[in-house]
Amino acid sequence: MKDRKAITLRGLDLVKEIRDFSRSQVDLWKRIPWLALEVNGRTGYDGWLNSASISGIWLVHALLPGDSGRVNALVDLLTGDLIDTAAFLQGGKFVPLKDDAVLQFCFAMDRLDASAIVHKLAADADKPHLAHVNVERQLALRENIRRRYNLKPMYDASAVRDLGYR
Repeated sequence: MKDRKAITLRGLDLVKEIRDFSRSQVDLWKRIPWLALEVNGRTGYDGWLNSASISGIWLVHALLPGDSGRVNALVDLLTGDLIDTAAFLQGGKFVPLKDDAVLQFCFAMDRLDASAIVHKLAADADKPHLAHVNVERQLALRENIRRRYNLKPMYDASAVRDLGYR
């Protein structure tokens, strides 16, 4: 018979590896707020891109097997930590994602691939604005956000986080 404790310990080891994988990409995660600001407004607006720029969070999700739903999480772009989405939305708190939810990402590690996310955002940031976009206004808005939140190409602790949910 298999040892239940040994299986649980292997599961906990996998949870630690997933958390460590996300944290190990912190230098890539820190590029996302700036890139998200560059992308937002070119072809439309996205609230989560805005959240990356002004709150330093990135939404990721893992689809559960058999179309049984999905697990949402936030990545703290300053640390690479996986954060509980509900706790953040309900109170602006950075609460670590529960182990069982982290474990679901073993089936969706591509969602935690910060390199792929940065590459996509960088490509999108090079796209032209849509014809109806007032480019001067958009550029001024971006500059205002950069100054207001002390946003730099590499996100750091000096950035002002507008968590807006408190």
